This record gives sequence, C-alpha cells and structure tokens, in this order.
Amino acid sequence: MTHQKTTLLILSLILVGLTRTAADPAQAQGVGANCPAVVASALQSVEGVCTGLGRNESCYGFNRVDALFWESREDLVFSAPSDRVPLIELRQIATAPLDVERNEWGVAALQLQSPDLPATLPGQAVMFLLMGDVSLENQVAPEEAALPVTPIEATTGSEADLFTTPTREANRMGALPAGTRVQAIGLSQDGLWAEILVQQSSRSWIERSTLLAESARALNNLPVTFGDNLPPRYGPMQAFYFSSGLAGPACNEAPDALVVQSPSGIEVALEINELQVEIGSTVAFTTVTQGDDSNVRVLIGIVFEGHMRILINGEWVELTQPGQTFAITLNEDGLVDEDSELLRLFANPLTELLQSACQNALGTSLLEESRGLTCTVEIAFFTPEEGFVSGLGFPGSLPSLGENNPPVNPQPIVPIVPPIIVPQNPVIVPPPLQWPQITRPASGATLVGGGSHLVEWTSTPGATGYQVEVLPDGTNQTGTFLSFGASGTSFNLPLDSLPSRPAPGWGYFLRVIPLDANGPMGAPDQAPAVWIVRQDPPPTNPPPPPTQEPTEEPVQEPTEESTEEPYEPYCYQVCDEIDGCYIVCEGYEQAY
Repeated sequence: MTHQKTTLLILSLILVGLTRTAADPAQAQGVGANCPAVVASALQSVEGVCTGLGRNESCYGFNRVDALFWESREDLVFSAPSDRVPLIELRQIATAPLDVERNEWGVAALQLQSPDLPATLPGQAVMFLLMGDVSLENQVAPEEAALPVTPIEATTGSEADLFTTPTREANRMGALPAGTRVQAIGLSQDGLWAEILVQQSSRSWIERSTLLAESARALNNLPVTFGDNLPPRYGPMQAFYFSSGLAGPACNEAPDALVVQSPSGIEVALEINELQVEIGSTVAFTTVTQGDDSNVRVLIGIVFEGHMRILINGEWVELTQPGQTFAITLNEDGLVDEDSELLRLFANPLTELLQSACQNALGTSLLEESRGLTCTVEIAFFTPEEGFVSGLGFPGSLPSLGENNPPVNPQPIVPIVPPIIVPQNPVIVPPPLQWPQITRPASGATLVGGGSHLVEWTSTPGATGYQVEVLPDGTNQTGTFLSFGASGTSFNLPLDSLPSRPAPGWGYFLRVIPLDANGPMGAPDQAPAVWIVRQDPPPTNPPPPPTQEPTEEPVQEPTEESTEEPYEPYCYQVCDEIDGCYIVCEGYEQAY
C-alpha cells in the first residue's frame, strides 16, 4: 500500500488545558476533586432522560447543550434535559466543556438511522454520544436527506440463486424455491438485480428476472444501492463537520469526545470532515492541536470493539483490533484533503482520555454492553510505512507535552506482525437462514378490540414448526413477554393477552422463530419483526331507555247490545175467507 502524499511524522501534542492546569496547582486540585461528581451527575441525567430515543432523533442530556436549526419554528424546543428534536431539523449541536462552578458538562445523545438500513427492522440505529466541548455541524440539508427504505414484498416465480453482489460471478450463498416471498430493499445500477433481506442484519442479491412479473414491476421505486460512482445516500447528520475543544479537558473523567456505536453486525458509512469512514463497531473521535508553531488540528479515531475503515488517497485503511488508531491532519477549514497526513502521536495522554470517553458512554446505558466492550485499550497508530505501531509511552498521567517536555523512557516501536495463516480444509458454508417474513399484520398496524387476530408469515425451508413471540417495545415498561407455538404459517394471536395502549407510542414487536428438531434454527434476536399496537375500542355509552308517552285509558266503544232500544215485536193483522182475521207477530202467530 502506497500513499504519495501521506507521510509519517512523530509529533508532540499540546493539550492546552493541561498546560494551564500545571500552571495553577491549587485550581487544578479543586477541579480534579469536583470533576467526578459533575461527570457522574451528567451521566445519571442522560440515562434517565434519553432512554428510548427514537430513530433520527436528538436528546438534550445534561447542561449545557446548544443547537441551531435549519429554520426557525416555535415547536422546536431544545433548551433543557429531556428535550428532543428530529435530526432532520438540526443544523448544528454543541455541548459545553466542564465548568465545575456552574455544574456544567454538556452531554447529548443522537440516534440516527442510515438510509441503508430498512425502516422496518427494530433497533437498527446508530448511537452518537457527545461529551464535553464537542460540536457537530450537519452537512446533510433536509431537502438532500435520504430516508430509510421501506422494503417491498416480491415473490419468486422460479428458483432464485442468492449472491453476495449483483453478478453471477460472485459468491453463491444459497437458493430460494419458487413461490418464496422476499423483502426487496434496493436495485443494481442496471436494474437487473434486486437486493433482498435474508436475515435481520444480512442481505443478498437475486436476479430480478426470477421474480414474478408483477412483483418485479413493483420494485421500480427502490433506490439504487450498487453501481459505479454512485453518490452517497446520507441521512440526517450522517455527514458532518466535527470538532472538539481547543482548551483540552480539565480532568481525565471529562474528556471532549464523540463516541459512536453502530448496530451489531452492520456496517454504517459516515463522512467526518470529508473523510469517508465505515464502522461496524464502537469507536470514538476527538481532535487535538499539533505541538509546533503551525497549530495544525489533528483528527483522531480509535476502535474500542469491532472494526473501522477510512479512505486515504483512494485506498481503504482498516482498523480491526481494540486500540488501533488513526491520526490525520486537517486543513485550515478543519477538513481532510489531499494534503492531509497520517501521524503517529504520543499514546499515554490520549489513552486515558479515550478510555474515559468509552467508560462514560457505557455508564449512560445507551450502548450495548453485551458486545464484549471493556474500554481497555493500548493505542497502536497506523502509519503508511510501518502499518500499526505502538505509541510512545509516558510515565504518570497527563503530563504537559511540548518541545521542552520530551518523552521519558519511550517504549520501543514494535511493528505488529500479522499471524501466519495456515490453509485449512475448505469449509462448506450452509445457505443463510431464510427467516419468516410477517405479512400480516403490517408493521405499525393498530389492532382494536379483544378476541384474536390472524398473524401470517412466509415459510422457512426445513422448519417443522414456528414460535410466535410478542415483546414489549422500548417505551412499554409494563408489558410481558409472550410466546406461542404454531405448526403452520399462521396463528390466531389472542389480543386479550396484550395490555391495551395507555399512551401514544406504546406497543409491541411481533417476531416468528423457525424451529426444527434441534430447536430454534437461528438466534431469536436476528428474526425480522413488525411493530403493532393493541387498542381497546372506544367506549360507547349505553342508549338511554325509551321514553314512554303518557297514555289515556281506552274508551270502550258501546256494543250493539248496549245501544239498541229494548226489543218490541212487530205485529200486524191478516184476514182471509177461511180463517178470518188474526194477528201475526215476528216468529209466531196469535189468532183472535
């Protein structure tokens, strides 16, 4: 690896605040005595007010944090701990250096979602923690910000091979049978390939021609995620200008630093002072001043766990071990350019400061501690000529550095020699697990009422059954973990077993774990999930009883018998020659 304009310089650094501290021992002693208390108070505040931070959202953690917005709006309030604003509205954010007398040490938390991470995956966000005298200036204007992709469902019409990149010459990862429903998140530049989610943290490419025609047409609105000379797709604050204080920290416990942690197993691209950086890890950044009369600013990045890559003169430099560090000069505008140089610095002062930054970040409980993060590092700087070499050591902690204070008993420069890799027998890698994709209900659905609701998902080859799990989300502190078994690809979820939503933003995650004879076929936390809300139906008041009109007593109509006059027979006289005259009365005769 060659770098035409990147040279090795062994420099002293002046941490200006350290020189001032040494000049006034009494003042330094007072600051040092009270510093841990202020830092502990700040970290406790951040843990209390910034838990459950939303995607692409910033949180005011501890006094003092200043912010500028892209436009003035009355609803944007960011002036006290627990205040939150969307990152897309934030133009600049700055945290204050330690001030013991005012009980100030600025801390802020930002959680951003890279547009390369699908919007439907829970917990897939990058955490930023700003501590001390730190400033971030957003380089992504709202109208230019790319938003996370919502996957589009498609169905394979024939068997589809999975590849690591969109070409048949790439590594084959397995195959999907015809009729498999997939989640597509991107297209190749020529439009002939579709990028799909295989697991929560991995993707593959399939030929678009293997999808049913209607499915293939539905992908036209997906972004292009692979091709030559593609412009970066940056979300809010994914590209930024970073600087930390010129005065330096007042004590070890209160460093001026930015700590960044990406989701486990996922690489995220950042642009820091126009330096392209890719992280899949927990890292930290700070800036210092070169110790000569030039006062050149130097950007420093260190790996605490995982890995980080930086692009220098068209070539990628990869940092893969805890403690591996880069230091690169910045131009007059504070940016990395073609004249920037990789430097090797004295390690001990930086080691203590950066370890404090790591430990403070863990103390907020906003980072994932389960990833083996210990914050114990020995700095090894990268140089083009020697690769990674250990930094020069100093006895004691945080001495004043400069031309008149040379290193005492510096450690020898020992190049790190990579281990010899002995070829092994080829390993047959099984195809990646095809996780069930929940197709019903849709993510974000609100399920109203009790009874049961049908949950459906795609099948997993080789699965003999499935486990349906319900987990409370980050704001649902009183929810319970529920698990149900299912033999097919559907299940009637009993809604009555889920407490109703007491407040907006309160819900659950649904995920499905495929099972075989040996149990779960993959790690449950890798399963795709959808977010749902269970809501009681709105209360309905019972209808009022019907009002009865007052009724009068019925008047009985007189009957015929009661209205007729008393019966009087009708009689008349009849005479003839034989019988003479006689009287006839209706129905009988009476002669005379």
